[in-house]
Amino acid sequence: MNNTIFKNLFFFLIIIIVAITTNVNAESKYLYDVLKNEAESNGLAREYTGEHHDSFTEEPSKKIYHWYAENDNEGNQVLNKNNVIFGNFCWQMIRTTDTGGVKLIYNGEVVNNKCISQNDRTIGANVYNSSNSKSLSAVGYMYNRNYSYYSTENVSNYLYSNTVSYRNGKYYLDENAKALTTEYIIPDHHYTCWNTTGECTTVSYVYAVWKYRKFFYIKLSNGETIFTALENMLYSNDVNKYDSSVKSKIDTWYQNNLTNYGDYLEDTIFCNNRKATDLGFWGETSSGYNNGLVFYEEKDNKLKCYYDTDKFSISNPKAKLKYPIALPTKGELDLLNNKIIREATNYTSYWTMSPYGTGNEGGLVTYNQYGSFNSMFTMYSEHVKPSVSLKPYTKYYRNGDGSSENPYIVKYKESYYKIKVENDSLLGTIKISEDDLSSVLEEKEINVVVKPSYGYYLKKIVIKDSNNNIIEYIKTGNENEYSFIMPDSDIIITPIYEKVKSSVNVEIVNETKDLNVEIEDLTQVEYEKEVKFNVTPIKGYKVSSIRVVDGEDNEIEYSETENKNEYVFIMPASNVTIIPSYEKVSSSVSASDNKNTKELKIEVGDATAVIYEDKVKFTVTPEDGYEVESIEIKDKEGNKIEYRKTDKDNEYEFTMPDTDVVITPVYRKKELTNNITNPKTGNKTIILITILFLIVSTTYIIVRKKKEFS
Repeated sequence: MNNTIFKNLFFFLIIIIVAITTNVNAESKYLYDVLKNEAESNGLAREYTGEHHDSFTEEPSKKIYHWYAENDNEGNQVLNKNNVIFGNFCWQMIRTTDTGGVKLIYNGEVVNNKCISQNDRTIGANVYNSSNSKSLSAVGYMYNRNYSYYSTENVSNYLYSNTVSYRNGKYYLDENAKALTTEYIIPDHHYTCWNTTGECTTVSYVYAVWKYRKFFYIKLSNGETIFTALENMLYSNDVNKYDSSVKSKIDTWYQNNLTNYGDYLEDTIFCNNRKATDLGFWGETSSGYNNGLVFYEEKDNKLKCYYDTDKFSISNPKAKLKYPIALPTKGELDLLNNKIIREATNYTSYWTMSPYGTGNEGGLVTYNQYGSFNSMFTMYSEHVKPSVSLKPYTKYYRNGDGSSENPYIVKYKESYYKIKVENDSLLGTIKISEDDLSSVLEEKEINVVVKPSYGYYLKKIVIKDSNNNIIEYIKTGNENEYSFIMPDSDIIITPIYEKVKSSVNVEIVNETKDLNVEIEDLTQVEYEKEVKFNVTPIKGYKVSSIRVVDGEDNEIEYSETENKNEYVFIMPASNVTIIPSYEKVSSSVSASDNKNTKELKIEVGDATAVIYEDKVKFTVTPEDGYEVESIEIKDKEGNKIEYRKTDKDNEYEFTMPDTDVVITPVYRKKELTNNITNPKTGNKTIILITILFLIVSTTYIIVRKKKEFS
């Protein structure tokens, strides 16, 4: 592998490791964006597309997103990601408003900055309205005129008719008016003068009868019709004058608990739709009970409010709230996909602001922790979960994730904190993107540039707040730059450096018997570590040179140690490659000094530098009267070297070993033969004269030259 590529890959892996182990909460700092992002990612929120209007003063400028609880594998709904701490109480997000605010519903007390209270998650129980509970006006969060009454008298003998007329200051029942033959009213005969003549100055519209002769009716006078009476009582343009009982309780709770947080709440509309759609009769029949008065239940436009007197807010003079707090509506809670609130204890039900047709007395929609809707008379006591709306662009602390264990915490004001840096300047430098580290705005994005010194890399940055909590950060697109969000606390930044770890590579060639680096893991060699290595060539070769180079092919200095074939260098902050070069050993060939040698000629260019495995020829010419008896060729260690006689006179040949050699010839005198005549016989006689000679041999020691390395 190319050394430069290997080096770059190594540092890239370091960056990957750092990036994996250091991340940041990348969510927006606005609560509105929490629901928006959930909806756009098809998460736990949805976009609402029906009609809506949350403000009198502004046209809708923002889309509305509502929380939408999905079921898990066991059929339970996931509702643990919309928890918010506001005003030192726990709330859950219902939806956004079309101004960019976020509507909340109360969900109990805070326990150690968590929304895990096992106590009552309501502000207590209360009747919806007790002052006029037998009146249809009781369904109003606030109300004006009261037309509704009830009677327990036995009025079964009076006349009742289907229609009524008004003339000359009097009401007249129609000609089909009938008296009751039983204790129950005829289902389509609502009007009565409470007499047997059918003529009266005030007439009553009976809209419900309880089986124990409780008659619920609306009193009409001065020519009023049932429709104008309903208009004036439920949704007239008159000002709502009187508080319901539940409103009084909520206002008192707000005054005692949230007065200091009013600046963070928007003046949104809380809808108390009181439009009646059915004036049917409710009395006991053989099949049970039939609905009487039915209030309008929004099907498609769940967030639409029809009449000004139903739009409760601080800025609406016809339905003016004292404080920016009320109750949720059925339409809002219906968007939450049934299971809307999880409770630790089982309360029967909770009030909404949405009226519902209960037939006789006024009734409101209620809901329970299992997501079921029901209706209840106003004089019954149910639990209260108030609702508020946070202003647009309300921020939260970024360490929250909306779970009950780690809820979003509403940020109330801008605060400034200190940044302290603990850094070893010998190992690296650090620069913060703030001029004054003693006064840094919370929630501000802070950039940190950390440049390690040569031979070091940044393992991680440790950022801790005053409670020793870890602050997360990310790697930006710029070199050596990191980013985090300033928390609501002083912090300490500590860069952690480590020495660069690189690899040592070895190039092996055929002439290498052994090249060993004395490091256990050659891929993780630390900067400035002493690296020893041994280079042992094969027989007949020697090291001619060694190159130790870094990833940029720069030479690294090395030296020999006291041990044979051992070298040492200091590891740089880069990959290193050891590249040995070899050459054949060159040694000397010499002859021993022998006086009986006329000539001993070695046929090589330089007898002092004969290359290993070269063929060495030499001729040995003795002096007159001598001949070669034998030749000894020995290496430096005294080992005999084989040789052979060539075809030429006096010429011999051997293969050069990897050491110096000495050629030592051994001579003897030639035998002399003379013809001598016998004087007696006259015959010639051959006389062999053998002359003994002294074999002389001398050993020549040749020392190999050592390769000098610089």
